[in-house]
Amino acid sequence: MFVVIGLPIILMSIIFHEVAHGWAAYKCGDPTAKNAGRLTLNPLAHIDLQGTIIIPGILIAMNFLTKATVPVIGWAKPVPINPAYFRDWKKGMGITGIAGPLTNIVIALILSLLLRVFLISGFVFRDIPVLNVVIDQLSKAVAFAGLINIVLAVFNMIPIPPLDGSRVVVAFLRPDQIQSYLRIEPYGIMIVFGILIFGGFRILWPLVTLLFSVIFGVPISF
Repeated sequence: MFVVIGLPIILMSIIFHEVAHGWAAYKCGDPTAKNAGRLTLNPLAHIDLQGTIIIPGILIAMNFLTKATVPVIGWAKPVPINPAYFRDWKKGMGITGIAGPLTNIVIALILSLLLRVFLISGFVFRDIPVLNVVIDQLSKAVAFAGLINIVLAVFNMIPIPPLDGSRVVVAFLRPDQIQSYLRIEPYGIMIVFGILIFGGFRILWPLVTLLFSVIFGVPISF
């Protein structure tokens, strides 16, 4: 069920995340993503060979073969955005940056409603063992997909370029500060990966668990 239900939800969540960036940029005056055909839910338009397939695949294989706990990271093809089109540059950057993480939180909220439906169904059909097992597995898959959406939202709000949180930070900086801040962008992914390797996600995990408990109404149990 994790594979059949959970992974497709996670894949679509990543796609919705990227489309949300493009849609927000479009609403702020930037047609770049729309003209590039990226305001679509077609997965092929968003898959990045390196970031979506190769790197996550290698990291998953490393964990499986060596029993290591290397963080698995990946990314979709970035949605093209041209801030020069924004009617209000700083506001456009902030809105475009936060659109993706907010979309993941909304998806988590929708999944939490679906989980409640499954839990009620499990109670109603508690005397039918086979159906109960299926509902239980569906519940776990939906909860896991919800957890991943919360992780995506929290992780992407790390204020290190090129993550979404940096776009929100830019909206509050002075023009002379923005250039200095964005100079680290070419090294941003390596910085983030280094932070994760040395246990940085432990700092984020309490926020993830808090959001999960608030949205789903239950503590993380897997």
